[in-house]
Amino acid sequence: MWAGIAQLLASSSLALMSPFWGWLCDRIEGEKMLVRVLIALTAMTGLLSVSTSVYQVLVLRLISGMTSGTSTVVMTIISSSVDEDRLPQAIGYQQSVQTVGLLLGPAVGGIMATVVGFRSCFLISSIMISMAIPFVLWAHFEDRGRPSGPRERIHWRAFKAIGRGFVGLFSVQAAYNFITPMLPLYLAEAGVEESSLVEYNGIILTTSSLAYAASVPITTKIFKRRLIPVLLATASGVVFVQGFLREVFAFTALRMVQCFLHSAVPSFLLGEGAKKDSSKGLTLGILNSATYLGNAVGPFLSSSVAYTTNLTMAFTVSASFSLFAAFAAIPTKRHASGPDSKGSTS
Repeated sequence: MWAGIAQLLASSSLALMSPFWGWLCDRIEGEKMLVRVLIALTAMTGLLSVSTSVYQVLVLRLISGMTSGTSTVVMTIISSSVDEDRLPQAIGYQQSVQTVGLLLGPAVGGIMATVVGFRSCFLISSIMISMAIPFVLWAHFEDRGRPSGPRERIHWRAFKAIGRGFVGLFSVQAAYNFITPMLPLYLAEAGVEESSLVEYNGIILTTSSLAYAASVPITTKIFKRRLIPVLLATASGVVFVQGFLREVFAFTALRMVQCFLHSAVPSFLLGEGAKKDSSKGLTLGILNSATYLGNAVGPFLSSSVAYTTNLTMAFTVSASFSLFAAFAAIPTKRHASGPDSKGSTS
């Protein structure tokens, strides 16, 4: 219970503070912001190693989420260092690396905790985070996107333009992570013995994450922005079919297809926000919040629907999220008339 509360606090504060970190990146050099974020994250992780009560852990996790703007800051740096026609693919690489990190981190951390203990594990993790700081200082990222003149005042009505991207990102992340809490129930109905549930659950989730990470660089290169609604609609059909199957290997194969179809969507939607000149950091922060919220809401709805109705209905709801994302991701006239619609390649 406490682990769930700690994760909820960290994820919620991260989603709420992401626009703030993006806003700061619009005003302060991204490289400096990244160093500050890494210092804060190093400190919070290190303090976890000396915490003495669960309430201290909760407070530290809350502060850690508030100060962990790494993803938003890195995307802002990328958007200022890469040409616009290569933005989706560049952000795709960042998404892939982040996915692999999220996949390997818990596994490595679990092994370290059993060998050196939990407190030493947090201390080592803090040291590993701090090791990124010298690299950031050495890298000297090129900044092409910072306006040289006075900065325009941003009005809230300007955010209406990113509303569709926010809804699309939230929906696709909810659809992608929908399966996580109900996978053991699905495996049980598929005939997997209880003694093998944990093993099969880990294999499928790990394989899915690897498939997603490997697909992002490929899909962002071979697909154009205008095809995103088609990919999402197709993924919706794939998820819907999953709800009527109770066979492990067929489900795993369809899950791989779903990962492939979903993989390009966040990169393209985030790439559109990164094309703004004076407020790209704030825009990316808001859009990044949508991904965090989708990651949190998807599993919650999944477990609720699965246990109050049945698995088929849960998969149907997940498919609806993907279909809703398809409608939200339909290019506007501004995007349809851009270079991407004319067939230009990265």
